[in-house]
Amino acid sequence: MRPIELPDLTPEAHQELEELYRKTHDIRVRTRAQMILLAAEKRMVAAEIAEIVRENEQTVRRWLKRWSLFYQNDDWGTSGDYQPSFPTKWMSKDGLTMLMVYSGSFDDYNLALQKITIKLKGVSNDQQK
Repeated sequence: MRPIELPDLTPEAHQELEELYRKTHDIRVRTRAQMILLAAEKRMVAAEIAEIVRENEQTVRRWLKRWSLFYQNDDWGTSGDYQPSFPTKWMSKDGLTMLMVYSGSFDDYNLALQKITIKLKGVSNDQQK
């Protein structure tokens, strides 16, 4: 299988992943951040990462693909088959909660939905309403 190559991390992305890795209490989130950091920093392949994080190689590949697609792609909606969209019929009245619609897997094109909640930095939940 061809190795998944991640684009170089931006300084902001690297800082976010480092912070997530160090501060999260959710072991799954920590493991996912570690997978991405190992692939991006050390240029490790999925099999090597799987040994370190004690996950299946396919699980590592899936998370690296998801990272590459949904975090690093600056061209959302301009080409390709994974164009996420935010249908207005599935948005809350205040516009802060919505469903993102996208193709759900890399092997076939299932419809997938993900709930998104926007939290404005420096604004309390009460002030956002």
